[in-house]
Amino acid sequence: MDISQDGPPDISLTALSIGAMLVLIPIYFSQMFKLNLTSDMVISTFRATLQLLLLGSLLVACFTAQKWWVPLLFSLFSGSIAAWETSDRSNYTYQGIYFNAWKGVFVPCLLILFFSMVFIIKIQPFWMPQYFIPLIGAMLGYSINLTSIALKVFVQSVHQNSKLIEDRLARGASKHEAMKPEIKHSLVTSFATNLNEMRILGLVWIPGMMVGQLLAGVSATHAARYQLILICMNCSASSLGAFVVVDITYKLLFDDECRFCKWKLS
Repeated sequence: MDISQDGPPDISLTALSIGAMLVLIPIYFSQMFKLNLTSDMVISTFRATLQLLLLGSLLVACFTAQKWWVPLLFSLFSGSIAAWETSDRSNYTYQGIYFNAWKGVFVPCLLILFFSMVFIIKIQPFWMPQYFIPLIGAMLGYSINLTSIALKVFVQSVHQNSKLIEDRLARGASKHEAMKPEIKHSLVTSFATNLNEMRILGLVWIPGMMVGQLLAGVSATHAARYQLILICMNCSASSLGAFVVVDITYKLLFDDECRFCKWKLS
């Protein structure tokens, strides 16, 4: 079959069912080693299947509508789910963690995407659903991982090192100086994910966007350029998001008189 003209072969429901059976492999190991992850794997697989099928139907309607408010509503909905997922992964929580996660995940992605659509990809109009929706979805999914790692590592480090933080404050350190080791540790851990993925990009790992374009018959050079732009967008948005959520969180752990309020973490 000429893929460049006809696109990739269609996957039937029978083939899709056979493919889904591959999940039985990790389920087998979960049962074998008594990892207690079988139910989570089954539920996650079912959720992913249902969500992707619904997304496919929803995107058809979104792309047909060609209205500016369609990608906006989709972005707000996806951003809300992303913020909930980011805040939910943390072992410790505090009042306002969801809204702070929303500012750390959604806002940087939206700003970076707007800049890229207007000045780099140059799509007119910039909100065109078939470009805007897939890109914001890819960016949010990537940003969740890095931002949640930064948030989780930071609050865990603060909780474990609370006595050290209080000791630094007692010795005259400012609130930023007292928290600096924990801030640095969380950001280094988060940024390491970016660096590790970029090291193997193109050598071992062919990212999803490039795979999709190649299967659709787009030239390899064209697909590589788009993927490179997306990687840079993801890297900048997720790094900015990690910094924002850590910066907001550490400031919330002090009162107006710069007293450390460990009790705010629960």
